[in-house]
Amino acid sequence: MYTKIKRESSEKETQKNLKTLLNIVNNSSCYRCFLGTSGQDLDFFRKLKENTKVNLVWNGNLKKGILGFLLGFIPDRIGIVEFLKPIDEVFFEDTLYDCSPSTVSIVIMKDQDKIQNFIKSFQASPVPDDFEASVLKDPYALIYTIGISDIDDGINLEEIVTMTSFWVDRLIDSHEYIINDNRNILPIIVIDSGDVSLFADIKDAELYLEPDDVKQNAYEIFNRNGDLLNPIILKKSKKNFFLVPFVKESIQIMPYIPNINNKEYLLELLFKFCDNVKIEVPKGINLNNLVDRLIKEIGFTK
Repeated sequence: MYTKIKRESSEKETQKNLKTLLNIVNNSSCYRCFLGTSGQDLDFFRKLKENTKVNLVWNGNLKKGILGFLLGFIPDRIGIVEFLKPIDEVFFEDTLYDCSPSTVSIVIMKDQDKIQNFIKSFQASPVPDDFEASVLKDPYALIYTIGISDIDDGINLEEIVTMTSFWVDRLIDSHEYIINDNRNILPIIVIDSGDVSLFADIKDAELYLEPDDVKQNAYEIFNRNGDLLNPIILKKSKKNFFLVPFVKESIQIMPYIPNINNKEYLLELLFKFCDNVKIEVPKGINLNNLVDRLIKEIGFTK
């Protein structure tokens, strides 16, 4: 059984946790520390390759774009960097924040045989949910993912995943809520000015949401149990074909911590929607059956 916690953290708290991690790794003969990052340009990895403080394990083209790959200016590359011990704290943090505002994953592992599994899995997909299982085959491993939000300046979105209480005791305060990921209780239900959209996959829902509307609090988002979900705006630096930098905004749907369940309120919203579009539903129908009925009536949005 593994522990997963998602939380918001101040810059100061993140720096404190990073210092804790580096002290443990530097004082261990077994632990190795990797940084997995995406959305970088070729120059980012070229500089790291020349630096003796790291080992550039692997880097590749994320989108397989031939022109961007040849010219080397489209920031669509992913890679894995290993920090060589003793790890310099200032250099580590500088490298980490050079990756921003992309999401980065710090992976600490002890089992040498399982590290290759992580590398192969990351090469296939840099998304933590996709490579998580390969890392957790090492029972002593830690995945510490950090993303930058533009909603509150200086607030980092963090996810900590581990199989061992060793990391939990050092990184998670006793008052924090350890949660199951209720975003995977599908479908995702999006309410927009009374209209209802159902999504069979959370990625479809995130692509559907408009950042400007999120800023205006235009959406109410739930899973099928009535748990309220929180859309977060992430920023990623890009360059267009003419090398002009721009910022691309995207949405990540997160659970609230602690969980907020608005089952009765969601039922009320869905009943109103059914009444407006002339879908007949029995009085007293429960939320689960009502959601199933709506799936049959309106289907999933893509």
